[in-house]
Amino acid sequence: MKLVKLAHPSQVRSVPEGELDRLLAQGWTEIKPVPSKRAIIYRKLRRRRKLLGEKRISAYLSAADAEALLASRLPGETVAQLLVRLLHLSTEQG
Repeated sequence: MKLVKLAHPSQVRSVPEGELDRLLAQGWTEIKPVPSKRAIIYRKLRRRRKLLGEKRISAYLSAADAEALLASRLPGETVAQLLVRLLHLSTEQG
């Protein structure tokens, strides 16, 4: 059972969700956790990337495939840059 933190002018307590509606009707307010500075920064970054039309991709590779992929990285090249470079190479050859 998930507990929800509620605040009343005189006290704060955690209550089960079953009591939530009753206490909210009596003037209690729910306490929302404050996001960390890092979370705020990452949200802005994700929002900006989404507006630019960028897409997030994740994939699971075998250990051997991951090692082979990372071995083909150039010095100072990020994994994203590596994937873009390999995509351009494959389109040029095909």
